[in-house]
Amino acid sequence: MSESNKKKQQKGDAANSVILGIIKECRNAGYIVSYQERFFTNYPKYPERRQFFAPFLIEFENGEKWIVFKSSSMRNDRVKEYFWDAEHLKQIDPTIKKAYLVYSPTIDQEERDSFQKLGNKITSKTIYSSLDGVYSSTAFRAKIKEIGSKGKSGGFMKNAEGIAFEQRLANSLSNEANLRILKGDSDGSIADNISLMELVLKKLAINPHEVERIEATADGKRIGMLPSGGKPKTDVLADVLFFGGSDNVLTISCKNSSAKRVSVAQFSADSICDAIDPLNSDLRILLNRFQAVGGPKSMSKVDAIALEKQLKPVLKRFCLWAIGGIGGPGDQKEQWAKYIMICHNEPDSYAFWTIDEYVDRLIACTKGHFGTPFEWTYARGCKGKSIQLKVKIID
Repeated sequence: MSESNKKKQQKGDAANSVILGIIKECRNAGYIVSYQERFFTNYPKYPERRQFFAPFLIEFENGEKWIVFKSSSMRNDRVKEYFWDAEHLKQIDPTIKKAYLVYSPTIDQEERDSFQKLGNKITSKTIYSSLDGVYSSTAFRAKIKEIGSKGKSGGFMKNAEGIAFEQRLANSLSNEANLRILKGDSDGSIADNISLMELVLKKLAINPHEVERIEATADGKRIGMLPSGGKPKTDVLADVLFFGGSDNVLTISCKNSSAKRVSVAQFSADSICDAIDPLNSDLRILLNRFQAVGGPKSMSKVDAIALEKQLKPVLKRFCLWAIGGIGGPGDQKEQWAKYIMICHNEPDSYAFWTIDEYVDRLIACTKGHFGTPFEWTYARGCKGKSIQLKVKIID
């Protein structure tokens, strides 16, 4: 394969990877219920089974389907192919309601202008089109979210945004084009949330030229559950593989800053004591007394003062466990979160810390109950059974 063709293939693969990453992100978050890659179909009375094609087919909860075409360059002959396929795919399957062309916003300005010009012609009805719109990948993600979140509760939205961000981070870290660009090879490469990879490598003082590849996942099945059956603190597991054979395993907890306070732990009083100071019988008694009453104001003043006193010597250990699971049950190599990534719901607005650094900042900047950074409470229906710890997200 010539160098020119190799670059074209890399560019096409990168464009495909960006769109597939978004679709996986939206599926995991619950905005869509399923997707299919390389969708082929035909008219039943004709023997050719693969005449019409779309790179992706996605389906929403209400049964509506979209076909998605992707491109890294604007070519009239290719666009006419999209028109042709979209026209017939919609006729063959009436549940396919929309057909969209999606491009990466990181392509050069001239290409972007061409895509936007086509999109304007379609939406203004200047031309006949079986496509329903042309979107950048960022705008397309927002469109899927808009449709997939209709009628959903606030709780669904918060959970979905968190899950979506975890997948976005994993996509960025494992994206080969991102790594090539950071090494200085931008020809034939299309970035996918490259600022996330750049932030992580810079924080860890890793030279991209020393990295062969990064394998990252947000798959809960791969990361596994704690021995208790609970979810570990690691949301994204990444293995940075260096030339020469060495590697660096990263365990990252992801937090979204949209809520004033987020729940970081919910465990029984005994489980908390077992994790932070298992031989301290006084702490165990006081934690169980708090669990029984459920709130700081319901606890006697004497017990509240005593609990703060018992927590003070183990405060950092307590925070490391609550935020990162460190010192608790689970696989310390893959399930204890050593890093934390904060997302501010704005493009490229992120912060990345070691858990140790983040805990020090929490202790210094945030005042909660019993001398800790946490708000102590209980989840609905769990009074007397467990303690819930909430914390303000800072950066």
